[in-house]
Amino acid sequence: MTFKWIVFFIIFLTSNVYSCENDKITAFVNARHEYAIQVLKSDHMYSGSSIFFHYNSEVNEHPDVKASFSPNRCKPQNSITFDSFSYNGNIANIESVFWGKGQYKQNLFIIVSWVYSLDGIETIGKYYEVIAYDYKENSIIKNKKISGLFEEGQEGVVNGKHIKYKFKTASDVWSYLDKKTKVP
Repeated sequence: MTFKWIVFFIIFLTSNVYSCENDKITAFVNARHEYAIQVLKSDHMYSGSSIFFHYNSEVNEHPDVKASFSPNRCKPQNSITFDSFSYNGNIANIESVFWGKGQYKQNLFIIVSWVYSLDGIETIGKYYEVIAYDYKENSIIKNKKISGLFEEGQEGVVNGKHIKYKFKTASDVWSYLDKKTKVP
C-alpha cells in the first residue's frame, strides 16, 4: 500500500511540474489580448521562472515589444516588465537571449533587431542592438556600462554598400567580452 502512495505522490508532483510549463505564460499573455513572441525558461534566476516577450497590436498599430520576467511560471500574473523595445519602422525581433560567461555569468543579454527597407537610398537589412542586464532579487535592470561596450549597428546594404554587424550571436558577444577581460 505504501508503494502505491509513493508512486501516486511522484506522479502528482511530476504532473504539477509539467502543468507549469511555458504554455501557462502564453495563455496568460493571450488572455490579455496580447501576442507572445517568445517564452523562455529562466531557471538560471529561479527554478520555475520564465522570461517572455510580448506585444499588444490591438491597442497600437505600431506596438512596442515588452520584455517580462515571471518568477513563477505557474503564476504569470506576478510577472514584471523590465524593458520595452520601441517600434522602429518595424516590430522588434528578439534575435537571441542568453546568460554571460565568466565574470558576466550573472548578466542577461538580449540581442534585438529591426528590419528596415529604404528603397530610395538603396538601404535594406537589419539594425541591431545588444543589451545587458543585471539580475538582483526580483528585478532585472539594464546595465548601461556593459551595454555600452556593444555599438548598435546595421547589417545589409546601406547606401548601396554591403556592411556587416559584428554582434549578431551569443558567441560574438562572448568572444568580444573574453577579449575585453584579457586586456591589461
